Amino acid sequence: MNGAVSPEKRDAVLDALRAEEEARGVRVLFAAESGSRAWGFASTDSDWDVRAIYVHPLDWYLRIAERPADTFESMRPGDIDLSAWELCKALRLFAKSNVPLLEWLGSPIVYLDQDGFGDHLRALVSRFFDPRGAAWHHLAMQRSALADLAPDGTIRIKKLCYALRSALSVRWIVARASMPPVPFPELFVASDLDDATRAAVEDVLAAKRDASERDRTVLPPDLASLFKENESLVPAAQFPKRERAELEELDAVLQSILSHLTTPAFPSSPEERRGSD
Repeated sequence: MNGAVSPEKRDAVLDALRAEEEARGVRVLFAAESGSRAWGFASTDSDWDVRAIYVHPLDWYLRIAERPADTFESMRPGDIDLSAWELCKALRLFAKSNVPLLEWLGSPIVYLDQDGFGDHLRALVSRFFDPRGAAWHHLAMQRSALADLAPDGTIRIKKLCYALRSALSVRWIVARASMPPVPFPELFVASDLDDATRAAVEDVLAAKRDASERDRTVLPPDLASLFKENESLVPAAQFPKRERAELEELDAVLQSILSHLTTPAFPSSPEERRGSD
């Protein structure tokens, strides 16, 4: 999953990751694009939202002292907005079916995946995915995006696209009880929308291609009805009973990674990594 990213931008992201590794003494295991570029409707002036999972050298895990922050954020040149979670934090959130993390793993734009780390977690998604929690998450995201709706009935096109993606994710989860695809085109093709609503979505997508981050449009009635329907769809949804996933499955992922660590830190060059793309 390497998506449509220019070689120059991919190199810039890898360089940014390497710089953070060297500055912080960590190793990045996985990095992917998140947000509008992963969803498939970025604006021309959208940032690059790079999300990563990293690991410390072994001695960081072999001490009883309270550990420092388990995240870091950095705005790098070239509009690269980098945010990363430490491995244990990421695995704990994975166990709770954290939707943003699951979307990182499902991103069509993956910059780095050391030793198949992403593949290991993707194979466990169905075991830990909580459809009820995810449906409510996406309904909350739909509501958050629609908060941009002004008294004159207009909304930023960007926010309308965000609301549409959340709305279709809700419907996917209610119908299938599984993790929705990250790219919006896949959600749209598989949706149960009627012809009028589908045409309204296509009009919004066409407008989005040339829109800036601030451009606004009138909320179409068919889409307003879609959003309203979701408000009753989620509370009424019935999901199959989930088999309790065992945390030992994620412990095994952690232990496998830690067993291969050495001290001190170990950044490898972007050139070496590109050989495995």
